[in-house]
Amino acid sequence: MSILNDVRLAGRAFGSAWSRPGFPYKMTFVVTERCNLRCGLCRIWETGGDGLPMEEIREFFARSNRFSWIDVTGGEIFLRDDILGIFDTILRRCRNLALLHFPTNGYLVDRIVDATRDLVRMKPPRLVVTVSVDGPPEIHDAMRGAEGSFERAVETFARLRELRGCRPVLGMTLCAANIGSVGETLAAVRRRVPLATTADLHVNLPNRSGHYYRNDDAPRPSPETLSGELRDIRRRRGFPAKPLDFVECRMLSLGERFLRTGRCPIPCQALSASCFVGASGAVFPCATWERPLGTLAENGYDLERLWNAPAAIAVREEIAAGRCPQCWTACEAVPSLAARWGTLRP
Repeated sequence: MSILNDVRLAGRAFGSAWSRPGFPYKMTFVVTERCNLRCGLCRIWETGGDGLPMEEIREFFARSNRFSWIDVTGGEIFLRDDILGIFDTILRRCRNLALLHFPTNGYLVDRIVDATRDLVRMKPPRLVVTVSVDGPPEIHDAMRGAEGSFERAVETFARLRELRGCRPVLGMTLCAANIGSVGETLAAVRRRVPLATTADLHVNLPNRSGHYYRNDDAPRPSPETLSGELRDIRRRRGFPAKPLDFVECRMLSLGERFLRTGRCPIPCQALSASCFVGASGAVFPCATWERPLGTLAENGYDLERLWNAPAAIAVREEIAAGRCPQCWTACEAVPSLAARWGTLRP
């Protein structure tokens, strides 16, 4: 079944480049805005609200379950006591699911590892976990506002690597506070995880979002500085040996193009392949554009109804015409790349 779902995911990704499907194959789903850390780069924690209650989540997935790829995110998702119930609902209802992903700050080591072990026992088709690191210990801890948070994150990453059926990676968002520290960060990780390589590190460009990160006024390095960092990371990665490495290298090279032009370097698949569901149930094109399309509750928790409404189709046409804020984020970049397999060159 996993291989069949992978084939279906690839087919839906490729097909989204040619015609808008009647239902998104990918969704980013915010289940909480609570967070136990206090990052300046992302200020979701300032709101600190919970996501939809469990009964509404069950109703949503009972009516809207044709996803192939779901990103469950927060806030810190493991602050929800019912997070395993959410995962169970997703896996029971989304029979064609090929990829389940969630990020974590890694601070609650035992809770995260134990819950992920239980999740693995539910047999998700493919599970990827991103553990956030912002730099070497002193930089990471300062950015996260919690002493010892780097060591906890790396401990979580190390223990997740021991779980069969789980692929943990490290996620680092470049910003003014950590620019130039990728090598030092990897060296610090290797002191605990000697076999970790640059290929274990996924790097994000800084992006602003009024409705999600709430960081519209956050400072960031110049495009020239960021481009230099991306080139250095590509050099460190070397020639890509696996398909996901090709995707990562392509994202880095296209990220440089985005920084030169300020424009998304390939057609964006937001509202063609994917959508973003916020903690309140409001639906947006993506994590970046503060353009609400409506709420799940207003549409009977039927995402298809909202997805095919004239307003959503009109916003999709604006995106296709480049009349959106323009960004280069993994949430939308990977589906956009997947829609054009021929562009996946390092």
